[in-house]
Amino acid sequence: MTPNDPTPDGDAFDSNAREADAFIPVATPIDGSGFYCSQSSNPLRLENLPRSRAAAHLVFLIATFLLLQITAVLLAQLAGIDLESGEHPLLAMVITFSVGSSVVFVALILMRRSGCSPASIGLSRDRWLSECAWGILVAVASLAAFFLMVGILFAVWPSGTNPFSGNSQRVETMLPDLGPAMLTVMIVLGAAWEEAVFRGILVTHLRRITGGWTVAMALSALLFAGLHTNVQVPVVVIPLFAVAVVWSLFMIWRRSIVASVVGHTLFNLVQLWGMILISGSGSPS
Repeated sequence: MTPNDPTPDGDAFDSNAREADAFIPVATPIDGSGFYCSQSSNPLRLENLPRSRAAAHLVFLIATFLLLQITAVLLAQLAGIDLESGEHPLLAMVITFSVGSSVVFVALILMRRSGCSPASIGLSRDRWLSECAWGILVAVASLAAFFLMVGILFAVWPSGTNPFSGNSQRVETMLPDLGPAMLTVMIVLGAAWEEAVFRGILVTHLRRITGGWTVAMALSALLFAGLHTNVQVPVVVIPLFAVAVVWSLFMIWRRSIVASVVGHTLFNLVQLWGMILISGSGSPS
């Protein structure tokens, strides 16, 4: 038999080899589109979340917020507690924080079911320490925006700024009688849920629905400032609108709400202690 002659079992060998090749497992790359909402470099854009679903999320979350808030008020009334009287500020703050936190929790569930990560609404754990440091700049920028708008109001509309004189007393009546440490904790928690709701959820979903950051920031800031008129005088809507835009800009830039939460907290603390010093009431007991 020469080297060129076929082996006796040549045909069977070739057939078995072809069958073996057909069953060799081949590793294929995994398509991660089902695990993350956005494949772009900025998860806040919610690129892979359909606009209709983003709108449905927003409607459902607003309905959830209103339902929980109304339920809490009704339960308080059944217990003989009038939350609008201002006689129970601590309970009012606990209810507000609980409702806001519940909305954030529901939002996380909705985002997960849609294949989105928490980073899609600014809840990113990356670089959290450096983001906290950026929060100082956020506080400085938001304070500058606030006082700039107040100064402009005084310059162009002197008579319209008269209600500012009673704003500090109005805010102080809504604060619970707590020690400095506990009051600071409440302010931190309040800033956290407000940033998660108004910036993390509202701005990102409005951008997906409207197609632009500008409209999303404006609508979110308007709602944020408007809701604060139940505690502060109406004219404060204008400077608070500017502050909310600053917080939104930093969230979009940093792709996280951490810096905005820190800046929001410091902003509230500066405002609080400023009102205490101006009113001459000393430190909170």
